[in-house]
Amino acid sequence: INSVVGGGGTTSNVKFVTIDSLGIGTMRFNVFRAVVLEIPNPNGGVYAGVVGLPVFHNATMRIDYPRKTLRVQSARLDSNACNRPIEGADLYSIGVFTPATTIVNVAGRDANVLVDSGSDNFLDLDSTFANLPFTGPLTGGTTGGVSGTEATQIGILNGATILGCLQWNNQRITLGQSKILGMGAAGWQTLELLIDQRSKLMRLQKPDCPPNQDCINPNPS
Repeated sequence: INSVVGGGGTTSNVKFVTIDSLGIGTMRFNVFRAVVLEIPNPNGGVYAGVVGLPVFHNATMRIDYPRKTLRVQSARLDSNACNRPIEGADLYSIGVFTPATTIVNVAGRDANVLVDSGSDNFLDLDSTFANLPFTGPLTGGTTGGVSGTEATQIGILNGATILGCLQWNNQRITLGQSKILGMGAAGWQTLELLIDQRSKLMRLQKPDCPPNQDCINPNPS
């Protein structure tokens, strides 16, 4: 039994087990540790499992949201203005991993956010961002995750959210008490997300773009 910290900052005691082999399509991963954890499915029941970034630490993970497919490629991302640096995503040893974060600019203010490919929100910020310009009043709500639910405030940003070469205008922002900030997949539904942990880079682009080519959608909103 070990302690882990979930996305909402809550610490839970969980059991680790050793998996002999995992197959994803034609890929196979051998001998790694996994967490025994029941994660609620919004459609009912629980998920059978969640495959995290550590599995892909020696490759470039490529999620095509329009097609709902996952691909893994050997080609690395290179350094350019549209391939954004990430921090974390380090596999120090079996079972020890730091999540991937990157910098986004929200109405002129920088935020270091978790790249949360499984979140249905656009942007989760903490209460220190409550003074951002919003269109109309904030409304109350709740958001859920691995660590449970928390009370939130939701508003429409009166401004732009910028990540590299991409800009989203007037998006829905969720403000919570958690100090873990995150950018989720709500803004990526027409795009591909690529994460290269070897080069410490990420990229959002139009689907089917060749590696490192100029396939950026200037404004997906």
